[in-house]
Amino acid sequence: MVGDGGPANAETLISLAAGSGPALTVNVTPLSSLVLAGMDESGLGEALFERHETSAIGRVAAVMRAATELLGAKLSANGFTVPSGFDPVGGTFTAAAGNDYDDLLEQVRDALARAGRSYRDLFDGYERSADYIASIPYGTTAGQTGPIVFARTGSNAVAADIAPLVGVYRGQQGRSFVPGSDVVNTDSCTITVAADGNMTVAANGRSYSASMNGDPGDLLMQVVGLFQVQASDVANDRYAQVTVTRGYVTEAVARKGGYGFSDALDRVECVVADPHPSALGSAMTSVNVTNGATASDLDASWAGVYGDGSCTVTIDHQARVRVVKGVVDIQAQLAGDQDDTINLFPSISAEVFSAADRRPGGVQIEFEVVRKPDGLGVQVRQTKPRPIVNVASCSALTRTSP
Repeated sequence: MVGDGGPANAETLISLAAGSGPALTVNVTPLSSLVLAGMDESGLGEALFERHETSAIGRVAAVMRAATELLGAKLSANGFTVPSGFDPVGGTFTAAAGNDYDDLLEQVRDALARAGRSYRDLFDGYERSADYIASIPYGTTAGQTGPIVFARTGSNAVAADIAPLVGVYRGQQGRSFVPGSDVVNTDSCTITVAADGNMTVAANGRSYSASMNGDPGDLLMQVVGLFQVQASDVANDRYAQVTVTRGYVTEAVARKGGYGFSDALDRVECVVADPHPSALGSAMTSVNVTNGATASDLDASWAGVYGDGSCTVTIDHQARVRVVKGVVDIQAQLAGDQDDTINLFPSISAEVFSAADRRPGGVQIEFEVVRKPDGLGVQVRQTKPRPIVNVASCSALTRTSP
């Protein structure tokens, strides 16, 4: 099948005719294929055409249920703009830019391209799990084009207070916790903030939501360089918290019950790794950056190779720090994560930056790099999960090359 203005589509697309006659409309698009793929768990889907189902009314009703699930619960919930009341199988539309349904097809195409996936990946993934759509959200993702700015802080926040946050953010490190079960890790998770104030964190096919609707526990809190947006739906015992670091979404947690977002037994986490990478170069030598530091906040004079014969530390122009000592060869980067910091201590002539990288399994590696008149020092620790583990330590290193 070939579409105007695009490459040939090598995939097989399917649909369902709900009747017959010259006035019948049948759409054969990626979305009609998704609708039917989503029915396979109930024994329908593509198998409809091979099993010769005899109940036409039953088939149409099942297709409409599957379409409602796809358009509302999955696509709309993950940032796609879905036309109201449209039938993706039998509805009439014009295949041209500006048509709501055609624009939705373009959004699906663009989301797949950004995720590096094909239509076949989409069909197969959705057939296995309806939650697959969460792995290719449409909307704001890591690499925001500009910072988020809130107008106020305090309690009793409502949807309008978090309007700048509305969007879908795709994380790279998700975790889901279920009481009595092992923690499950994933490299795909989403943080969705809707215009009505609902905040949802999803990973591993699980999600929890809470809404900013003016309750006393709906908070906008500034904590040093962090801005935390917290929604509390006490009646349903569900809570959600999104962390914005220097204007960039860095992580979110949603939970059911429990106390605190870091230790509740039933919760979902999503981390946006490297939310704001940049090139090293701006000399902000008189400013303490307490959270969310990037390479552009670090004086370019840090870049170089340092060593003492047994330990080698390399800092490059993307503010990546690599430490090689014995069998240890490890690196991290200043990329806007909430624990990436820069601090200056003029009284002792010390400059310090910390690069903290989140890794699969809930592991966090933190590099503390200290520059003093007697040389460069580095301490590498695994700070999460507890207890803290010392990975490598180097001190009084001298520059060996630029």
